[in-house]
Amino acid sequence: MHPYTFRADQLEEFSSFEEMLQVLLMEAKADGAFTDFPDKMVAFLAANRIL
Repeated sequence: MHPYTFRADQLEEFSSFEEMLQVLLMEAKADGAFTDFPDKMVAFLAANRIL
């Protein structure tokens, strides 16, 4: 599963971009994701030692 498009500027169900990534990538175990904010995605992945 590859959800798209993760946007940090249009959060509706989540309080932060990081929370959205935590839920969808870590808890729902998505295989990947598309985003318009690759810098934020890379920072999240690095901080969670996924890279």
